[in-house]
Amino acid sequence: SLARFELKGLPPLPAGMARVRVDFAVDVEGLLTVSALEKTTGRSQHIEVRPSSGLDEETLAAMLLESQKHGREDMERRLRAVISNQ
Repeated sequence: SLARFELKGLPPLPAGMARVRVDFAVDVEGLLTVSALEKTTGRSQHIEVRPSSGLDEETLAAMLLESQKHGREDMERRLRAVISNQ
């Protein structure tokens, strides 16, 4: 794992109802920037992770594809949770 951060202080909500926006970017130098914003409370958190050694383009591309895959999986889980809570 490169790094970890928590978005604390979120209000208790039914499963799948929290509205958290997560943005991330990896620049050409390998700097990973991640930010999260809970839309109800406005609470936010961000982190920048600098590589200890440079990441090559192939590794960066693989990381991006993996994150997109997980993003789709997260959206599918959220949709299932919303449907089951109706």
